[in-house]
Amino acid sequence: MRVSSAKEDLEKYGYVRDDDTFELPEDRPRGKMVYFAGVWIVTLEWVIHGGFSFPFLLLPSLWLIFFYEKMSIIDMVLIMLVHELYFMLIGFLTWTTTYELSYMCEDILKKVLEGVADADLSDGDVAWRKIAYKANLLRSRYEPFYSGSQCRRVFVREVVKPVEANSYKICYRHKEGRQGYGDFCVDKSNKILVQRAVNNYNKNPRVSETHAEDNGAEIPTPSSVLTVRNLLCFFAVIEVIVQMICVGLWYDPEIRRKAHQ
Repeated sequence: MRVSSAKEDLEKYGYVRDDDTFELPEDRPRGKMVYFAGVWIVTLEWVIHGGFSFPFLLLPSLWLIFFYEKMSIIDMVLIMLVHELYFMLIGFLTWTTTYELSYMCEDILKKVLEGVADADLSDGDVAWRKIAYKANLLRSRYEPFYSGSQCRRVFVREVVKPVEANSYKICYRHKEGRQGYGDFCVDKSNKILVQRAVNNYNKNPRVSETHAEDNGAEIPTPSSVLTVRNLLCFFAVIEVIVQMICVGLWYDPEIRRKAHQ
């Protein structure tokens, strides 16, 4: 409660710390994985991954068929739970490699637009760090932006490109974890704010340079994450192979007799 209240006070009075004291997730030890975990939980991605992981529970069911007479109900439930968490972890690590922040909530989108419209973007990453920091103050459970460069890339993708295409189809998410979307520019004052922000952005002489810098992943995934994900997938494949062999052997009457002795 105190953290949330402090953030509200900072936002209310428009207080912004000195440039070198901004703290974004990218500045913290293990900040990248903590950031991903926060987004994964708050936006309910874990529910989606849990649902997709559920069919993989057919794999441990093969073990249960093979050893069911020697296992208790608790043992069976634990095996199923471990496998569910195992495949959810694979899903989480895979999700981090493709994550992009899209369809910001309305208050976050508005805060970013106000920041871009009023900022001196010639300061480069410092200006975008300020904008990201102020937008992050709107949330207490997690931080929407990992870094200033991510904030810039999201702004370009979600705002600048639609405006350049003369569509002004800028959507916002009604709430984290929900699929309902709204058209931000339906409100005339919002459309004016968008125009101000894009005009100020285009005045920046480094626009072409920043576009060139935006190639690649929005938040580069550590190589260690990819290594762990690949190892987990490898072990899952090995388990499937072993289980298929065991199921094939199960039809041998002699093996079945020995298994139940």
